[in-house]
Amino acid sequence: MEQLMVTPIRPVELMLGKTIPFAIIGLLDMFMVTVAGVLWFGITIKGSLLLLLMGTSVYLLSILA
Repeated sequence: MEQLMVTPIRPVELMLGKTIPFAIIGLLDMFMVTVAGVLWFGITIKGSLLLLLMGTSVYLLSILA
């Protein structure tokens, strides 16, 4: 805890630095699973990809919060 108190970064920067990498990894996982489902298993996507991305983003933000 003392290490966090004396670090030269602000708390917001620390929280973003610990959250953003996991959010990026989660979005990449979603992209890879979607591509594998379409190419490997032949699943067709009938909905909006933008809605899928937004829903995934909201889910990731709520999980990482």
